[in-house]
Amino acid sequence: MIKHIKSHSLLYLIALYLVVRLINLTIIPIFNDEAIYLDWGWRETHVPGFLFYSLYDGKTPLLMWLFGIAETILPDPLVAGRLVSVLAGACTLWGIYKISKSFLNSKIAYLSSVLYIFIPLFEIYDRQALMESSIAAIGVFSCYFALKLWSTDKQRYAYFLGIFLGLGILIKYSAVIFILAYLIISCLIWVRHRQNLIVKQAGIVFAMLFVTTFILIINSEFALSFSRGSRYSIFAEPLNSAIVGLFSNIGINLMISFFYLTPLIFLAGISGIILLKKEKNRMQFLLVTWIIACLVLQTLTIHNTSQRYLVPYLPLLVIPAAYTLYKLSIRWKHTLWIFLTLSLIIPVIFTYLLITNPPTYFFTMKKIDPNADMGFVTGQTSGIFNDGSDKLYRVNIWL
Repeated sequence: MIKHIKSHSLLYLIALYLVVRLINLTIIPIFNDEAIYLDWGWRETHVPGFLFYSLYDGKTPLLMWLFGIAETILPDPLVAGRLVSVLAGACTLWGIYKISKSFLNSKIAYLSSVLYIFIPLFEIYDRQALMESSIAAIGVFSCYFALKLWSTDKQRYAYFLGIFLGLGILIKYSAVIFILAYLIISCLIWVRHRQNLIVKQAGIVFAMLFVTTFILIINSEFALSFSRGSRYSIFAEPLNSAIVGLFSNIGINLMISFFYLTPLIFLAGISGIILLKKEKNRMQFLLVTWIIACLVLQTLTIHNTSQRYLVPYLPLLVIPAAYTLYKLSIRWKHTLWIFLTLSLIIPVIFTYLLITNPPTYFFTMKKIDPNADMGFVTGQTSGIFNDGSDKLYRVNIWL
């Protein structure tokens, strides 16, 4: 029985993930950006001449096309769009498992997967018809294929990496951060080891161009849409504003990571990064360097960071967090489940609230963090409104 479970562990983890993500999938009313993206998806896949409609707002169209296809299959557009994000989150889980198992061990793969399933921040965005879940999946698999490329001479990993980076650009321009992280780390590898990566870079560029050129570059709005997306970049600000914004981003990102990953898991993640960097294992060192590079690049480049802008770059932190739990269990024998249970108490409670009573979760977080994002349950962006009393009412919003 145990052998059977181990041989099918990924399937059981994905099944658990789907149960947690699909229960009460529409309990949070439609968010305004969800309504916009679902409308764009329908137009782009059903109205002649609207295939690249989202480019006019600086948004690349791949995810809109997926939303449109899903809306064609399922009668409820909100369920259709959110199901796309749930499936993207399943890919993120799969990627986390593959990285952990390939470059660490099976126990850490199980631990990191379970942490990802129950962390409430990932629960929120894996259940929204937004871009963040898909970008997270792109980032995790880009990391996986980059690590495979750096550790082997197999050219096929360059093509796979290029395809995923290209798909990331077709989903959201913030995927550029993964391209920059890869280039920076590759340069460091070349400087330290003089490893020849020229042929591999050519394969990545070819695959990226293959994915993007024939879809977007032929469209006249592509170049303009890239410039429109720059309004979210800190580099579009004057120097003094950019410096102030940078320090603000650092503080906000630390608060988001600490409170919304939950404190124990965040601290375990930081500890795991330190422990892995001390290990004399090149691939583990490159893994944590990728994690740090993406987080630093997001902090340096984004204008007015928030949960939504940060969340695609956080999933890989569960791997060093799981590594910390694993090392603790080695030091104190037969205590792995104790450490795992302690680290999951708060995430499981908060995830349960998100599934059963989302306003309670968001108002609880508001008490902990004054800057908590309440847009999913209150205000003009949400399908819930407050009449001035403590009562919340759900609004029916028709697309």
